[in-house]
Amino acid sequence: MKLKKVRLNDLQYLVGRLLWLTSEWHHLRPLLIPLYRATVCIPVTMVGVDHVTYHEMWQSLDDKLRRASDLSHRHKTLVCHTQVVRVANTNVSSLTALRNVHIKSWRVWLGVQDPSSPWRELDDASSCALQDWRDVFTSTAFSLSLLCPLRLDMTATADAMADEHMAGLGGAVFFPDGSMTWFRLWIPRHKNSSLACQTACRNTLQCGSCLHSSYYQPASTSTC
Repeated sequence: MKLKKVRLNDLQYLVGRLLWLTSEWHHLRPLLIPLYRATVCIPVTMVGVDHVTYHEMWQSLDDKLRRASDLSHRHKTLVCHTQVVRVANTNVSSLTALRNVHIKSWRVWLGVQDPSSPWRELDDASSCALQDWRDVFTSTAFSLSLLCPLRLDMTATADAMADEHMAGLGGAVFFPDGSMTWFRLWIPRHKNSSLACQTACRNTLQCGSCLHSSYYQPASTSTC
């Protein structure tokens, strides 16, 4: 279920943490754009007022339809600096557009945004971005990749093969102390796991063995 609203403090805290994270993972920066945009998406509150309050209200609006005076004695939401974005069934963005709205009923419904509101509204893009971040952090491969790999001075050699039934990679790793180990990796045709192959190969070459791929099998012979 997608969130419709989120607290501004929580959103700012999350964006700050993710900004720190993406200082190293630059390819994830685009996922921050919808969240940045959500920090200024103030929820719209619909308020019903009479004609007297309505005319008194729009006479004190500036060009951006923000209130320069306090009308909280008329309605608690009509405080100073609130912005009118909707009148009846019409979205408005200027005084001219507001004056052109034809009001028929004795009660006028206003859409008001309060910048001091502790809540922010999430559109579809922001909700999808949050879901993408959730998928990123619940991914085992990503969690492992956050760890700094152990640097080993070694020499590795490998060869690959593929036929209509499977693909494979195998070779040997030689360490500075003279020891060595063999490794092999095979992927059946019915497993479309190119990403798993890359991860397994990387871990194999870094550690001399691979524990993150179910298809990795140590060679039958090894010399240490």
